[in-house]
Amino acid sequence: MNPKTNVITAGPLTPIVAVVLLGLTAFLVVTSLQLRSRTGTLTIITPATTTAISISQIDKTVALAGTGTANIRLVPGKYQITASNDGTRVTGQATVSSGKHTTLKLPAHQKSLIPSPDNINFTGMETVIANGITTDQAASTRWLFFKYWQNAQNIRISPSTVAPGPRHPDSNDPFILTFSGLIDDTPYNAKLTYTDLVNVELTLTNPQTGVVLFDQATTKSTD
Repeated sequence: MNPKTNVITAGPLTPIVAVVLLGLTAFLVVTSLQLRSRTGTLTIITPATTTAISISQIDKTVALAGTGTANIRLVPGKYQITASNDGTRVTGQATVSSGKHTTLKLPAHQKSLIPSPDNINFTGMETVIANGITTDQAASTRWLFFKYWQNAQNIRISPSTVAPGPRHPDSNDPFILTFSGLIDDTPYNAKLTYTDLVNVELTLTNPQTGVVLFDQATTKSTD
């Protein structure tokens, strides 16, 4: 008598496999939808197909995005874009928002400006001066902002947020001023610390995460 052969039929498992595949498909669809809702897309257009495109953020590594035209999905934030071709280089900035598409078209040539705090439009500094810093310290503060973000076009201090830190009159602790504002479209929180009429230290933090973005002092005023 021949021994019985164990045979596993596919019939009873088919519904289980179908449910697993259906669940996996649903997971992939949900994951894709979540990715789209939490990110934005950026299209970068340059005049020549041989132009090398790179993209970066402040204090982040530069990444090559492609040549000619690039389509990228990115987390929300402000990005610096550089296009290089035949020894020439042009730069631009783009802000990516969740669920939105942004297009940046870069020119073939760009008027170059020597980086300087004078090329940045500062607003609201008069309120900081009115709350205790000198004009020399204000100039130093502008220079420190420039040192943090040299490509900024506008730096805004919101006057209603300028406030002195608590300080006991008999204390030798440093004076502190805090305020908030925008560097172009990027929000920041700031703290100015000083002990005299010249020196000043600027600390910038991310208002959402509290992460310190910049923390430096200057020991001399700038013209």
